Amino acid sequence: MRAWIFCAAKVSAEEAIFCRRLKFGKDDMIRCADGGNNTAAAIGVTPNIVIGDMDSVKGTLPPTVRRAVHPRNKDKTDLDLCIDYALGIGCTEIILLCANGGRIDHSLAALISLRRITEAGAEGMLLTKRGKVFMIRGKTSVKRGEYSKISLIPVTDTVKGVTTEGLQYALENATLRQTDNLGVSNAFSTVEASVDVKEGILCIVCETE
Repeated sequence: MRAWIFCAAKVSAEEAIFCRRLKFGKDDMIRCADGGNNTAAAIGVTPNIVIGDMDSVKGTLPPTVRRAVHPRNKDKTDLDLCIDYALGIGCTEIILLCANGGRIDHSLAALISLRRITEAGAEGMLLTKRGKVFMIRGKTSVKRGEYSKISLIPVTDTVKGVTTEGLQYALENATLRQTDNLGVSNAFSTVEASVDVKEGILCIVCETE
């Protein structure tokens, strides 16, 4: 089951149009982290549930939309609460929208939350008009599509046994460390690349120019 989470970062008109053009499956779950509902409402998307302290929600929620209200003084962000909810109902894929471009601390926290999703056994992705970010602990394939750049960034202190195919600068059983930038700013050499990791968690960033 796939969950889409609208985060509360302020987005440009261009980013809002990108979100409006996304194709949500009929069985997908759509949830908003508090003020994320403002963007969803602006582009005509009705969530299944809005989660948070409701301090940033503008207007009145439709009666069909569920809400999970939490205290303003709490130990988790509204995004964390949305992720908890998605994992709790068995979602195996969680996509974050409108999670980047606002406050630096919230943007970083959203990226770090992808690790929690990965360690919980689900697939997490942060998606924007210009790129996507996700994490792996094994092998994956990545389609080039509209993306011109791809970077491989260690999330754990070291990521061992990294082997790639279909990238301009290939890696063979390499070890990537957080203290270097060996995997940054690579490029696709074929329409589809593969990345294999033997140990550790690797962040993959695909971007357009």
